[in-house]
Amino acid sequence: MELIDLKAARDEVVKVREELEKNKASDLERKTFRDSQAKQLDETLKDLHQGLQTCREKIARLEGAQPARGPERPGPRPKNEPNGDQ
Repeated sequence: MELIDLKAARDEVVKVREELEKNKASDLERKTFRDSQAKQLDETLKDLHQGLQTCREKIARLEGAQPARGPERPGPRPKNEPNGDQ
């Protein structure tokens, strides 16, 4: 009877080891995928930052190319707005 118990225990150990190796492989695969996603996210953020900086530079150039504006002159008043002249 002890021999059967030892054989069953050995078979159980083999199963547990195989399952452990499968889990380790799955963990490594998930880690590799996560690392890849993190790298892709970093690259995307870098690209977005560069695009934003380019837009800021274009806006600055456009604003610099406009003539200096003097003080705002009031335009004609809308007809339905009271102006005190009744």
